[in-house]
Amino acid sequence: MPLIFCPDCGTSVSDKAEKCPNCSYPIKQLVKADLNIEVIRKSSSMIWTGYVMAFLSLLFFPIFFMLFGIVFGIVNITKNEVGHGVAQIILSLIFGISGTFLGLLV
Repeated sequence: MPLIFCPDCGTSVSDKAEKCPNCSYPIKQLVKADLNIEVIRKSSSMIWTGYVMAFLSLLFFPIFFMLFGIVFGIVNITKNEVGHGVAQIILSLIFGISGTFLGLLV
């Protein structure tokens, strides 16, 4: 049962408490908000990985990275990051096809 500080009055309060015993600040809502922020932070690494795969498909092994960029885009769509997922799929296709043609020209 870790103690946290009330953001309103600074009193140390259990993270399981409904509200602060000193000022009645709703601690339970604060703990839920912190958990949501942690989930957002964990999913952002998946978003950046998808964009990196898309951009790498332009330069190195275009088909390989294009496929991985598409897979990461689909995973991000399933994690309710629809805008990022669609952008990653489109960028992966554009850069993968462009990288393939650039490789053929060189």
